[in-house]
Amino acid sequence: MITVIAEIKVRSGHLDEIVKRFQALQAEVLAEEGCYQYAPLTDTLPAIEPQTLAPDTIFMLERWGSHAHLDAHLKTAHMVRHHKETQDQVESVTLRILTDRSAISTQK
Repeated sequence: MITVIAEIKVRSGHLDEIVKRFQALQAEVLAEEGCYQYAPLTDTLPAIEPQTLAPDTIFMLERWGSHAHLDAHLKTAHMVRHHKETQDQVESVTLRILTDRSAISTQK
């Protein structure tokens, strides 16, 4: 199982539009083989110390059964189309692919 955190910095004024596009993809992505979670997240307010706010930023939280599942996801027609349709509204993407190192399973 891998966890993906994609930090997506969008151009000012486009946050809600891009969130809606991710929401529209959720059911289709969650139906993909090996997808356990696919959620767009944004800062919650009010902020607390030491929270760093990231306006105009979406954090995609994804859980995949394997790297192969993630690779297949990135090549699907709906994701290729999504990237093409949103590229002008996105400034940058930082991708983290993580392995759970917990001593106790957090899976339910």
